[in-house]
Amino acid sequence: MKLLLFTKILILLFLSVHIRAQSTVSVGITLNSVALLKLSPNSNSISFSFSTPATAGGALTTLTNNTKWLNFSSAVVPSASRRITAQISGGTVPNGLQLTVAAGTAVTSTGTVGSSSGTVTLSTSSNTIVNNIGGAYTGSGSNTGYNLTYTLSISSYQQLRSGTSSFSVTYTLVDN
Repeated sequence: MKLLLFTKILILLFLSVHIRAQSTVSVGITLNSVALLKLSPNSNSISFSFSTPATAGGALTTLTNNTKWLNFSSAVVPSASRRITAQISGGTVPNGLQLTVAAGTAVTSTGTVGSSSGTVTLSTSSNTIVNNIGGAYTGSGSNTGYNLTYTLSISSYQQLRSGTSSFSVTYTLVDN
């Protein structure tokens, strides 16, 4: 009887004891800063050509082009942001003409994609066209990211001279 009672007590003790095993592993994650920028669908030239007015005394018509898209990927350090600047390089806009660019609203983009600065007159100084970009990506190609609308207009008829010229517009993704 004592043996039976002792066995029951042992069984109850074994049932009440919780057996646990535990192990841990350290996990390290590295995310480097990412700042990638491109024009889509490609970086081919944009050409503007004013048409001769239909009648004497007619004005030259303002020209626009919206075939280019800005695509980017960005990963920033905490509490930081970036901006995209544009500036004319490798030449100048001919006297009497004004070239502006406007970044539309970002489409099919994810994250903190920033906001457009509206219409910016391009010059040889850098001008912010998109500001407050954080961790984000726009997708790649046309119809993703920021659509760029270039407008070429007459700023001074007195300074207009016939001819052909070329220059580049350089876009830069830079830390704020």
